[in-house]
Amino acid sequence: MLLLKYGDEYVGFAHVKIDKDERPGWGFILEFYIAPSKRRWGLGRSFFNYIEDILKAKGVKNIWLIANSSAELFWRSLGFNLTNEIDEETSQNVMTKSANCPSLSEGDFLPM
Repeated sequence: MLLLKYGDEYVGFAHVKIDKDERPGWGFILEFYIAPSKRRWGLGRSFFNYIEDILKAKGVKNIWLIANSSAELFWRSLGFNLTNEIDEETSQNVMTKSANCPSLSEGDFLPM
């Protein structure tokens, strides 16, 4: 579990793991949340890039998640693609991404 702090306020969180079940060795984003009042500030993109760097450092080559329809555009903007899979429990789309893109440097992150 990772928390995102902006200034003196917690504005988001992510629950991420390396999958051992459905896609062994893949990064799996179980939950990703940014407070509605802080969306469209670039915080979600920066937070995801940080998470992706952590996963890549642990040897992860691919990342997957289950996206609700209102978040699909955000995930697509980060390089995720829809699969033909629908999650049985939530009836939401499964999206995947290769983690082979270049990493961001520390100077690319917003100050927290």
